[in-house]
Amino acid sequence: MGTRIPATRRPRLLVLDSCENVRLSGFTVIESPMWTLHLVNCSRLSIHNIRVENDLRMPNTDGIVIDGCRDVTVSGCDISTADDGIVLKTSQRPDGGIVGKCERIEISGSRVRSQSCALKIGTESFGMFRDITFENCEVSSSNRGLGIFSRDGGAIENVRFCDIRLDCHETPHGFWGSGKHSRSILSTAGRTKKRPETSEASWSKTYPDRWRGHQPLRRTHRRHREHRDTQCRAQPEARALPHRVQL
Repeated sequence: MGTRIPATRRPRLLVLDSCENVRLSGFTVIESPMWTLHLVNCSRLSIHNIRVENDLRMPNTDGIVIDGCRDVTVSGCDISTADDGIVLKTSQRPDGGIVGKCERIEISGSRVRSQSCALKIGTESFGMFRDITFENCEVSSSNRGLGIFSRDGGAIENVRFCDIRLDCHETPHGFWGSGKHSRSILSTAGRTKKRPETSEASWSKTYPDRWRGHQPLRRTHRRHREHRDTQCRAQPEARALPHRVQL
């Protein structure tokens, strides 16, 4: 089973590919068998007041997947899913081409519950992510709160997390992660030979040596985070990655 061409019995529920000027509003999706809303290479999209309530035992049931899109606003949504809640990707098409860049994306005023990662960039990251804002959202009963995963060579620039209320804990028999408020992995993991660029930001958390080929992550901000589970706070460690994030 793949994400671009899912198994016949687990189709993505709603796919918009190369669409413009679309508004999705005021409906509910229950128990999607695969990715719920998959927006591919679209521009000028508005997603408002959407409710997704998926089976919390079913992996690959991401709520809203924004894949290589431009000028997208997501507001007032309520997402509950076993996999990623609201996630940005820049995927690769079956023919090897890149779907596109993710640029000028705003997610605000939404509530997310996730057995994986609630608000996420990646893991598919073949193209650039730029000018991304997550603001005034609530993450509840989630395995991970905020995630940035650059695995495939795409640069990530100007990302802002602001006024996010977080309630994260280790999910028994969860799918991925382990009760983290936030996590960033900057890695190509052998998928590309692209050399890393320099970055002026700072990063305080150390990761194992197997994550190599770090890609640039510029002007990434996380502020005004309210932690409800103090045991899950990430603590600074002695050795930093060569590419760093401003906290």
